[in-house]
Amino acid sequence: MKTSPLWKTSAAALLAACVGLCGLVGAASAQATPTTPTTPAAAEPETKILTSGDLAPELKVATWVKGTPIEKLEKGRVYVIEFWATWCGPCKTSMPHLSELARKYKDQVTVIAVSIWEDTKDRSGNPHDPTPEIREFVEKMGDKMDFHVAYGGPEGPMEATWMRAANRNGIPSSFIVDREGRIAWIGHPLKLDDTLEQVVKGQFDPRAEADRAAKQAEFERKGREMAARFRAARQGGRAKEMLDIAREMMATDSRAFQTMAGNAFIAAIVNMKQTDMAYEFAREMFAGPIKDNPLDLNAIAWTILDDPGVTRRDLDLAMDMAKRAVEITESKDGAILDTYARAYWEKGDKARAVELQQQAYDLVRNDPNAPAELVRQLKDTLDKFKRESK
Repeated sequence: MKTSPLWKTSAAALLAACVGLCGLVGAASAQATPTTPTTPAAAEPETKILTSGDLAPELKVATWVKGTPIEKLEKGRVYVIEFWATWCGPCKTSMPHLSELARKYKDQVTVIAVSIWEDTKDRSGNPHDPTPEIREFVEKMGDKMDFHVAYGGPEGPMEATWMRAANRNGIPSSFIVDREGRIAWIGHPLKLDDTLEQVVKGQFDPRAEADRAAKQAEFERKGREMAARFRAARQGGRAKEMLDIAREMMATDSRAFQTMAGNAFIAAIVNMKQTDMAYEFAREMFAGPIKDNPLDLNAIAWTILDDPGVTRRDLDLAMDMAKRAVEITESKDGAILDTYARAYWEKGDKARAVELQQQAYDLVRNDPNAPAELVRQLKDTLDKFKRESK
């Protein structure tokens, strides 16, 4: 029994994406502290969340590891406060770019990287000071960490008054402090460039950023709530309710929930055997929310064509969706062309299927980044088509 490969966006992959709120919560390349939840807990009503426009908290670290110790944030200068940890891969990846920014704005901006969430116990559970490991890490990085570096200390004040106060639960995480000593921006270091330039030029509006951040936080809250309802309906086998929630999510923001339609369709037609309901949903999505989304189009088309759990295959719909996905990707995606070729094969146009499958195979075999398994499977399909079309 053939199963859908991962590059076809399988049901498992789609579900994982949607359960994770389809990329809404947190940066894709951020890592969460192993001792805190990966999604921010709801703040108590009386708790003030640290945000753009607020006065920056006190700079208070346990140990300075690199650079001249900085006692306080001076007005008239811009600061970037970066939170990281030695175990965090994305943190290490972002360091060279952060160094580039530190050098670019050396006369106007001070960059400070504060290590938090380090392991403060050894394997036996005894207290452990991570400072030597931090120093070793920084020394090995050399000029890739060309800025001030400090250790915040075990559950230190920086973690509490900056990260927790701002509801930040993932690292790397950056804060920009403007010349007035106020928080200008909070986010992922890979998105620093434009904002930092505006802050340096005095063209950044913290109030507008605070409004944007508040709206984003509310959107994420609603997104988590919808995702939870979707998951409950799916697990409970309530197809209509699940599809209605998927419609609600797609109407809210089809780009943010870009794998939701495919996930809902697969669950309805494969797991719940609600064929008519699933196809009605797919056609509705195709007419609007996913007409320009090759991921969902390809996932639904491939499921119709290939999944053994589908009892009635609407080949015309699969063909139309596959064709649209090819148009969007300009015939440059081998996996999507593979789906299109399969649609022609199932429709009985074997010559066209062979032609398209050859294109798909040529694309992936000449792509150094293509997974070897994808190359092999597309070659096997091409050989099969050629053999059985004679």
